[in-house]
Amino acid sequence: MAAFTINSVTSKGPWLVVDGYSTDVSTSTALLAAVTGNSHLVKSIAIDYGKTDKYIEIYDGTDLQIGPFICGSKHWSQTFEDGLTFEEGVYIKTEADSITHVTVEYKIVPRL
Repeated sequence: MAAFTINSVTSKGPWLVVDGYSTDVSTSTALLAAVTGNSHLVKSIAIDYGKTDKYIEIYDGTDLQIGPFICGSKHWSQTFEDGLTFEEGVYIKTEADSITHVTVEYKIVPRL
């Protein structure tokens, strides 16, 4: 299993933006790890996959949050108006054999 390589983490107002890539996310691979006592409130996710007609799944730890769906283009993005909470980290899974580039806009918030 390959891990994500983080290119950068930058600030965008109250949000953080993590930009990373992996050469193989054929198993569920953590982009953002769980933070003790906190959650990730995700505002947006963008994935550049490099290939078309491949599946994408996004997990909260081991629980499927988004997908599976087939991405008909090389780019997929989604904005969540009220944010989408990930308590156990943000994990990405796709079909292997392609570089997967992911950008996530998020902030760390206390768990309720």
